[in-house]
Amino acid sequence: MRKRAGRLVTQLFRPLCAFAPLREILFLGAFVSIGLAQGPVRDDFIRTDPAKVVLPESCGECHRSALAVWKTTPHAIGYDELHRKESALEIAKAMGFFLVKRESLCLKCHYTPVVRRDTLRAAAGVTCESCHGAARDWMNVHSAYGVPESDFQKARLLETPEHRRQRRAKSQEAGMLRPSNLYAVASNCYQCHTVPHEKLVNVGRHSTGSAGFELLAWSQGDIRHNFLESFLTGDGTNNAQRPPQRRRMLYLMGRALDLEYSLRGLAAASQDGRYYKAMRRRYRNALSEVREIAARTSLAEVDEMLSALQGRTVKFGNQQQLVQAAEAVSRAAQKLADRHDGTELASLDPLISGEGGLERRADQAAPQGGVGTPPKAVQTTGDETRRDAAATPSSASTPEASDSRPTADRTASPARRATTPDRPRPTVSNVGRLLTRPPWRPLPSHRSIGPGVCSGCHDHSQQDEWWLDDPHYLSADRLLDEEQKALQIARFYGLNSRQMKRGDQICAQCHASIVSGRENREVSVGVGCESCHGPGEDFKEPHQKSRDQALRLGMVDLKDLSRRAAGCAGCHYINEPRLISAGHPTGSDFDLGERNAKIRHWEHAPVDPARLRAAYQSVIAQRGAIPTVARLQRLDVPLADNPSGAEISSRPTVRTTQPAAAGISASSVPRSGGPPGRSAGLVSRPQGRSGVQQSAASSPTTGSVPPGQAPAQEELAVEEALLHLKERLERLYRELEQR
Repeated sequence: MRKRAGRLVTQLFRPLCAFAPLREILFLGAFVSIGLAQGPVRDDFIRTDPAKVVLPESCGECHRSALAVWKTTPHAIGYDELHRKESALEIAKAMGFFLVKRESLCLKCHYTPVVRRDTLRAAAGVTCESCHGAARDWMNVHSAYGVPESDFQKARLLETPEHRRQRRAKSQEAGMLRPSNLYAVASNCYQCHTVPHEKLVNVGRHSTGSAGFELLAWSQGDIRHNFLESFLTGDGTNNAQRPPQRRRMLYLMGRALDLEYSLRGLAAASQDGRYYKAMRRRYRNALSEVREIAARTSLAEVDEMLSALQGRTVKFGNQQQLVQAAEAVSRAAQKLADRHDGTELASLDPLISGEGGLERRADQAAPQGGVGTPPKAVQTTGDETRRDAAATPSSASTPEASDSRPTADRTASPARRATTPDRPRPTVSNVGRLLTRPPWRPLPSHRSIGPGVCSGCHDHSQQDEWWLDDPHYLSADRLLDEEQKALQIARFYGLNSRQMKRGDQICAQCHASIVSGRENREVSVGVGCESCHGPGEDFKEPHQKSRDQALRLGMVDLKDLSRRAAGCAGCHYINEPRLISAGHPTGSDFDLGERNAKIRHWEHAPVDPARLRAAYQSVIAQRGAIPTVARLQRLDVPLADNPSGAEISSRPTVRTTQPAAAGISASSVPRSGGPPGRSAGLVSRPQGRSGVQQSAASSPTTGSVPPGQAPAQEELAVEEALLHLKERLERLYRELEQR
């Protein structure tokens, strides 16, 4: 009866509370309604036992400096500000909550709840106990040093090692999550910052996770409160930086937890909606990071994480396998925290600093899928052309780029190589030069941050929702999934399966979002915000307050139709001969007026399609006509996903096409038979997955492919099992040569 009456009062008051002046007047009535409806504490509204919470002021009696820092952080300030934000009120309304600070899901991550007058309510923001556990049972235990000294700084120095061991063990048994228990403490961060709640995202329209969250950067930024170490050497007022070895462990643990919680999120998804797609994006980002760590270290625990994913299908509805994989990653992460202190992990420093680098552990295969080092290509930037290295490959004659023999064969002694028959090199185009970025797209002058940072903002939740359902979001999948057509184009162009996924190669320039500092690594997500709006590191904050300032800091003015058309033409109009020769669509039928209407995710009035077509025409006229280039039609090696050598239909030769004088022909059916609405400038998804064999067609512009190459087979996308086998064989070859 009490619950029923409470719900009735709540329904009466909710419409009136939309008016800010009435909120204070109606507060008493709201309080009464909640009191009437109060039942047992909702477990899904809490992460710590509210009956055992002591609140930060009690902790601050000893940890005064840490308390002072906390009061300046978003964790504390949110208590006074969050419930007044319009976005928070909209989310609460969509979720059916009357007050943000009372009996709502908001309590779980944004507040520290307690029970007062039989009501669960927020008593503070995110506090000490949100990370270290409700303190009633362990607060006095963890600071009892076992010596008759009232000054705890002196008492800590006088404590015996045995008592210290016992004190720490007892405090942990009482529920304390000590900073040394890195996995447990860091897990608390991911339970909130990844927003692992499907209904909150899909129904409440909450963001899909904190924008740009990364454990090391965030824990050592505004919320750093490392005063404990300075008590041992000084007066305890120094908020010390963490030493390098600890920073490495924070970075490593953050990447492992990101993988674990993305898997848990995918497993929890009940529908293929915004939540699932966001978690899938997070999973791909996390997997890319863990792979990079595995390439630079010899940590068995990291290898265990990757092994846990082998043979498991990461897709919607595969809950059991996803949970099993998450549990395996969790066990490996806990072992990491227990067995390592970061001293031996200096190889991670380039990743932590964002420099990337190509240093890899000695027994790790090169990131190009076993066909040698990255192509030493020519980069063309505007009117400037520069060589990345002394040599420039133009065809299969470049040994490092095209030699398909195992590494052990290439490094073996001359006598051994004489007994090992050479495997024919794969066919690549002889047209033009191999480029790392389109010549019409100059290098950016600002740094990019990735779409996850933009879409994690509440203000852009609607744009994020649109993007997750748009083909641009999926544009990198063709590379990452190693689709047959993408592999074929990459191989003809002169790249292998791993090169085509990297941010410093030409494929990713149009198919993916490339984050500054990670250019030489595998991409993880498709065309995002910065692909059109410009690299956002400098204008991310100012653009919400001053558009003019944002434009000065690198934001692209898309209201300028010529700028908008140039951005679209940068990927959708292809007149680069080598790409065309490799079979890439030219985009000759791309209609900006039609496509612009399909990607609408802004509020201002739509632009006249005729004006957009005219702007686009002007841009491509300056770029020049699509050249006459004969396309390669067959490969000398089969594609990895079907080594049977089955035929694949060859594409027709593209003839010279001048830009139309009055508009572009609109076609809703893309080239290559892809689904309607796909861009002709992006590789279309094929209907089948078949390999190709035999020799290549000749090119009228540069002559034919060198003759005398016999058919051969080569694995382009090496499965993990084959990669491990290859590494073991190489080590065996080296051992035999030393005997």
